[in-house]
Amino acid sequence: MTTLVTRLYKDKRTASDVAQSLMDHSFRPAMLDVISAGGDIQNQLKAAQVPSALMEDYASGLQGGNALLVVRAPFGNGRSATRIVDETDALAGDTRYVRKDVSLRHRNSILTDHPRFMSR
Repeated sequence: MTTLVTRLYKDKRTASDVAQSLMDHSFRPAMLDVISAGGDIQNQLKAAQVPSALMEDYASGLQGGNALLVVRAPFGNGRSATRIVDETDALAGDTRYVRKDVSLRHRNSILTDHPRFMSR
């Protein structure tokens, strides 16, 4: 299970500073996305795994120089990520659990109904 933490900040610098703070606390860059206006925002939001119910609100929120930070916190790290991002005032935000399909990543599982039980 992954915790998806999204926060809309007033500018890209603020979002990048919060992302750096997360990396200072052991979050890897692959877990983070900073999205700002420019380019194909819908595809950027989709690639960052922003839920479709939030995409339109965030796409319109990115106008005017705002920036969105998306954190995909692995199991057990959601509270830490939320605490860190909430240290900086945000314009909007959401935290939710996302179930990830692990079947493709763990093809070596010896139990078909439990893909995380691995064996060499």
